Amino acid sequence: MRLCLVASKPTDAVTYGFLPAAARPGLEVFLVTDQPGVHAGAPAAIVGCDVRDARALIGRIAETGHLA
Repeated sequence: MRLCLVASKPTDAVTYGFLPAAARPGLEVFLVTDQPGVHAGAPAAIVGCDVRDARALIGRIAETGHLA
């Protein structure tokens, strides 16, 4: 099962709490963010994108193949 999280403002709760917890039961987790460098080390595939632009966001998620 896949989980896509969209985050603009980086927080420790997401990077060190939510993402590791979601990955533990075996979910395929990926994070779409406009600040990918800040989330380095998170147990997720990090995808950079302007998350405030809906068209760019949908296009970027579609490019990753995670919509299937």
